[in-house]
Amino acid sequence: MANLDLLQAPIGRTFIRYLIPSIIAVVASSAYIFFDTAFIGLGVGADGLAALNFAIPVFNFYLAFGLMCGIGGATLMAIARGKKDVVMQNYWYTLSFLVNLVIGGVISIVATIFLPELAQLLGTPPALSGYVEQYLSVVVPFSWLFSVNYVCLVMVRNDGKPKLAMIAMLIGSILNIILDWLLVIVLDGGMQGAALATLCSPIVSVAILVSYLLSAKATLRFKKIAVNWTNVKKLMFSGSATFCMEISAALIIIVFNFILQQISGSLAVSAYSIVANLAIMVIAVFSGVAQDLQPLVSTNYGANQFQRTHRVLRYALIITGGIGLVVYGIAYTIPEVLISFFNTDTVELVPIAKQAIRLYMLAFFVSGMNMVMIAYLQAIQQTRIAFIFSLLRGFVGVALNLAWLVPLFTIQGVWITIPVTEGIVFVLLGWYTQQYVKQQKSEEC
Repeated sequence: MANLDLLQAPIGRTFIRYLIPSIIAVVASSAYIFFDTAFIGLGVGADGLAALNFAIPVFNFYLAFGLMCGIGGATLMAIARGKKDVVMQNYWYTLSFLVNLVIGGVISIVATIFLPELAQLLGTPPALSGYVEQYLSVVVPFSWLFSVNYVCLVMVRNDGKPKLAMIAMLIGSILNIILDWLLVIVLDGGMQGAALATLCSPIVSVAILVSYLLSAKATLRFKKIAVNWTNVKKLMFSGSATFCMEISAALIIIVFNFILQQISGSLAVSAYSIVANLAIMVIAVFSGVAQDLQPLVSTNYGANQFQRTHRVLRYALIITGGIGLVVYGIAYTIPEVLISFFNTDTVELVPIAKQAIRLYMLAFFVSGMNMVMIAYLQAIQQTRIAFIFSLLRGFVGVALNLAWLVPLFTIQGVWITIPVTEGIVFVLLGWYTQQYVKQQKSEEC
């Protein structure tokens, strides 16, 4: 029935049916770090905020790895479904989980063994290393659960159950809020209390999603498969654009932390922690739209229904553009209110964070549309060009712009680097996507 909805039901209605649950699910899964930041800011203080910002790249990595396996496998799986190839549909489904569990588990073991070295690799200054290691000592041994959580989220949505994916993520997020309040504020558990609260959330979400995937209600089936390196590479390459964007987010945080520490010290890093966590929630909304696009576009692309894929792209661009306008209006008008969620006692932090919010969040005018266009190209197996634009939008483009903006504008140069990068990519990516869609239309005629 889900397949018929994707291929035959009115595309606008189907897009909306997937859209709201998809956005809520991604926002809820991203809210783990947001609420850790809020409660650490209130319960530990500015040093705790700064320390958490050095630990966040670990989550970016597991999000990147989970989405690479999930989106990569789901894209190949949905295209096979559009071609009515059930055998390959279940093959890619099974392989996604195998790759995720094996590689994710090995990485978690290695990271646990070398935890102090990991903290140093993240650029943690000696004054904050104790906070960072406390947090990571709880999270890292079980961090593979976060990547499994994202694979389950993508697969359940692709199986036609976006509301179930939403419910699982919401339950995990609500549990995280309750436990953060209890462990950090009431019991004064500090960084380890926040980490424990965050760890409990994906356990609950994964339990809910896996129970469905193993039930008779699921249309996807785990099968005994022959694993070969060629198909593993194909799966990972299919999700490489998503992986690149998330890994870039981690690297950008590390580099920004280092530069801000050199320019203005831990107070600037604390301000960036506020901005980065507000950005995480907005990017989660954009990511929800982009992930909503994937099953609809990939399935219809596999069935050669290109007009339906173009309409999905148009809807997604309109929605993300509108959200970007609204978000920046809020950020510009009431930055003090947004800052108060994370800081109530460090007065010196407010003007730095206020300026950072107003400059950094200029990026939201176009960043959501960039994410949508890259997701569209990835969903129709234009993997190489999607990967290239992910690099330009990510660490490569940001590093090039940091190199000239920071010497010219110092700390303001850091804040405007992301808007400048997103603006350049929007012009190039928008032109390429428009040309590609025109080409598809001419071929279809």
